[in-house]
Amino acid sequence: TIMKDNQALGQGSAGRGGCLCFAVSDRWQLNVQGVTFENNSADWEGSVIYYETSMTNLVTWYFEEVEFLNNHAGTIGTIYAPMIPEVSGSMEFQSVRWSQNTAKKAPALYTTAGRLMSNIKMSNCIIQDNQATTEWSAMALIFSTDSTVQIEGCQFTNNSSDRKSTRLNSSH
Repeated sequence: TIMKDNQALGQGSAGRGGCLCFAVSDRWQLNVQGVTFENNSADWEGSVIYYETSMTNLVTWYFEEVEFLNNHAGTIGTIYAPMIPEVSGSMEFQSVRWSQNTAKKAPALYTTAGRLMSNIKMSNCIIQDNQATTEWSAMALIFSTDSTVQIEGCQFTNNSSDRKSTRLNSSH
């Protein structure tokens, strides 16, 4: 399956999720296998996937043999998935490739989770040639305590961020 040249244009919610945009409030499972996402864009978050939750739920994400190629997000990530602290569940990425994606921050993956998101696993993934124009050159995985993050057999190569240092000047 190929999802190519899709766009989410506009300010705010109109510019989220270049291919897929989910607003979830209950148990939810996302299973993506054998898909290539290429040349997709969003003016805001999630050049390919934007995920939003508004209440406690159980989330299971599974990606296998998926490619994210040359996607662009105006602000954050190919996948943008902030989760409220009460969300529980797991995320697994098996043989996933993120390559030549761009965003201001975390051009490959951005996710946050609280203490109930128990298992995040990445195995045999390739994260290469992604560029952030400000910070977080490849991914931002932001978790509270008690989360387990496993990264096995993955390659992170040639990812970059162009954050310029700033200095506060004060005159007395």
